[in-house]
Amino acid sequence: MEHEEAARLEEAKTDMLLDGKGDGESNPEGVRKDDGAAAPQGVIEDMEETLTKALQKAGKNMEDSMVAAYIALLLGCLIQDSRDNAVKVRDYLPNKDFDIMVKMLKKFLNFMHLANVVGSTGMKSIQRVIDILEAT
Repeated sequence: MEHEEAARLEEAKTDMLLDGKGDGESNPEGVRKDDGAAAPQGVIEDMEETLTKALQKAGKNMEDSMVAAYIALLLGCLIQDSRDNAVKVRDYLPNKDFDIMVKMLKKFLNFMHLANVVGSTGMKSIQRVIDILEAT
């Protein structure tokens, strides 16, 4: 669950950075050019640096999200045929339920669908694990 939390934190940091509430390094003057005039080279470099930071943070967020989703998928497979395993896994979860795992797997499934990287059989397998977690 650490990876899910890390992904959520990175997502929040990226949102703040993109909203201009970043780490204080991206635009020290706090001036924004919206008048159509050409921006000075320093402002363009600041914008490029901000974009680079946002992409790095998004990459870290994606990495944490993928690790969390794969862990949830593995645990879901582990508990699908065993009530005892389900009870043991649930005891280690923050709220003693599978909601956080279901949330991560739904995000993962949506990403896989959008990226079109998994066939219908793989999608059905992931959906089956989601259904099992929701019913347990």
